Amino acid sequence: MPTMTLLEYLSHWVESERPTLNALGKLHYRVSPDDGRDKPSAHVAVVREGYSAELIVWSSGEAEFGYGRPEHATFEHRELESKEDLKLLLVEFLSSLA
Repeated sequence: MPTMTLLEYLSHWVESERPTLNALGKLHYRVSPDDGRDKPSAHVAVVREGYSAELIVWSSGEAEFGYGRPEHATFEHRELESKEDLKLLLVEFLSSLA
């Protein structure tokens, strides 16, 4: 069986965590097409009044993670080398919303 890509893993995670994510705020999720123009990517965000957490993951393994209040948001660039790296980042994503 082929190994799941980072974007496939993220999509699977969002679907499995959808009830939790919706309970934490308004969930936004989209995947850019693999149409040859740009690197495919996925964007997940949870927004609530005065606070948000968002994560963009590219097929290349690059990721941008932002969280906090608009006036004091933190943004971090990550290099994901494995699905395990993504799993750890998703734990941080959920923790940032707690």
